[in-house]
Amino acid sequence: MLSNPRLTLIMALLTLSVTSMATELRRQNGFYTPSNWYDTQRPSQTNPNNLFNYDFSGRNAAQLGREMGSLESRILNHPDLAQSQDAVRRALEFYVQNRDGIRCDGPKNGERIENQRFIVVTDYTLPNTEKRQFVIDLLLGEVHATYSAHGYGSNYNCPAEHIINCGGDGQKCAVPATFTNECNEGTTLTGFFLTGESYESDEENFNAGRPAGAGNHNAVRLEGLQNGVNETARDCGKVWHTGAYSGNACSNSAGCPTTEPEMFWEFRDLIKDGALFYNHTFQEEREPSHC
Repeated sequence: MLSNPRLTLIMALLTLSVTSMATELRRQNGFYTPSNWYDTQRPSQTNPNNLFNYDFSGRNAAQLGREMGSLESRILNHPDLAQSQDAVRRALEFYVQNRDGIRCDGPKNGERIENQRFIVVTDYTLPNTEKRQFVIDLLLGEVHATYSAHGYGSNYNCPAEHIINCGGDGQKCAVPATFTNECNEGTTLTGFFLTGESYESDEENFNAGRPAGAGNHNAVRLEGLQNGVNETARDCGKVWHTGAYSGNACSNSAGCPTTEPEMFWEFRDLIKDGALFYNHTFQEEREPSHC
């Protein structure tokens, strides 16, 4: 029969072994976050040029930092996000900072993000022939990638490496390069939005195989969060809608972040009414956030 000291030692070793195995399984499945993540991995909070300063002052900084680390470890290693780490990280940071009260100089200041399961990120630094829009399930850590068009008015001032020759349609740009907050310019809006209600539009391009008049809500409104950047989104009719032409290099929207029909019909009711929506462009990489 084992003596008490020996029994105690064996039980301790068994507990350590089981704990180590559980930790490794969590790490392999993307749920592992080191307990000291916030202290060792956060960028400097004193560098004004660092757009990812994770300054959660006064809002339980350690807890929010750990949440940010957990989301990053679960989501950013997804293979579909290999080229969009920057875009998705910015969206996750904004979500964590503003989830319980938006702190933007804009029309939704102080409101909470009601839909806290899904976010949508469109990485407009990628060309339109690549899947650059991502519906991200924050609960399950799932990423759903699709094609997305940008506005025809954003084809101007195109960098040489992104110019596309479209025959009779002239030259276009694979990425949006020109932006404005004005209506009727056909440009893509940048920055952060909240999704609004879904509705039925009679726009032919919105229908994507489902006839108008059949109660098919084929668009979701977007509410811009940043004054001087995108607060005109709702009034200008910039919405998330179906677009069978998404992924066609020479096709553009009127400034809306389109999505493939299959993606829209699958996620319309899951992301409407208060989910975070982010259009990431080269402009965000040049300028600090307005939030």
